Amino acid sequence: MSENRDGGPAFPTAMTATTNNPVGDGRTLQTHYGSQAGMTLRDYFAAQAMAGCISNYESPINRNPKMIKMMAEYCYSCADYMISAKEANP
Repeated sequence: MSENRDGGPAFPTAMTATTNNPVGDGRTLQTHYGSQAGMTLRDYFAAQAMAGCISNYESPINRNPKMIKMMAEYCYSCADYMISAKEANP
């Protein structure tokens, strides 16, 4: 598992490029594009679990801040288990 146990980036980009854009006075402006990690896999898994938990908007759980906090903690716990399972079975 990764050092910080977050599963690494969920949607990494490996693009690296440099573009040369002409500026009106004859100069060229270089723009560099690098990679971005985005959200972690742990955050993505937790968000997907939360979407399932709150899909029933009429549920009284969705109106109780203490229950929402408990759901968030539960969703991150689910994400941690998903990452562990993923790394145990590559």
